[in-house]
Amino acid sequence: MRWGVEAIVGESFAEIFQDNCKSLGIPTLAVDHEDVVALQEFIETNPDAGVEVDVREETVRYDGTAIEGRSRTRCARRSSREVGHDRGDADEPRPRDGGQRQSALHR
Repeated sequence: MRWGVEAIVGESFAEIFQDNCKSLGIPTLAVDHEDVVALQEFIETNPDAGVEVDVREETVRYDGTAIEGRSRTRCARRSSREVGHDRGDADEPRPRDGGQRQSALHR
């Protein structure tokens, strides 16, 4: 623990920031926007209350509330599904222009 920071909870983290935190031994946990807002409001209203971050279970607990975090692995899996890589055609990139690939030099 450095500077009194035991963990960082937020909506998302840049990969380099997350890797630096990991190197420093500071766990990061990404959670949904609504959960960040609720956690911030709770901390502002109850500054002396405890907040527990369970790194292994990827959860944040406070005042009887449990928030499930999104691990980098889970996010990567979801992102690949969003772009269609789980359909078995990941080796065939699809152009976003409806199949009309054009080089920027030939427009």
